[in-house]
Amino acid sequence: MATKPEGLNVILGGELASSQAQPTDVRLEFLSHVIQKSLRLKADRWIKVLTVEEYRKIIQEFLENAEPPLIIFTQSGPGILAVSNAPLNSPQHPAVTLTTGGGSSAARMKSLYFLKKRPEPVNREDPRSSLLFGDLAPHPLEQVLTFLDDVRYSIY
Repeated sequence: MATKPEGLNVILGGELASSQAQPTDVRLEFLSHVIQKSLRLKADRWIKVLTVEEYRKIIQEFLENAEPPLIIFTQSGPGILAVSNAPLNSPQHPAVTLTTGGGSSAARMKSLYFLKKRPEPVNREDPRSSLLFGDLAPHPLEQVLTFLDDVRYSIY
């Protein structure tokens, strides 16, 4: 029987086959909640991300260590989720790889970032106090222009 990655009991609502459930990681539960809500991602897709060794390592490194300060979740299509700690302008970021082909996939792509407020591990009791998070637009310049328009109208 294959073992479930740490934290999967959180995603499955704490229901494990055994009667002795592992203690839940509140940080992973918080990430799960925000990602599923913001990207409208089904729980099974999030579980799939946690079963990919590379993604699980990136997430665990982000939660447990002071570095990296940033983690980005990119949804390029229905249920297709990639995880990276590379900046968006980096050639290693999945968004760059996904949009170099035709460019039309960039319009459907959604990204969500989590940024640490301080260079330290994410707080185990209250992860929200350690993180800034939000959506990233596929076209950042348009997002900045919209933001500036909103600020300008709110001042007047």
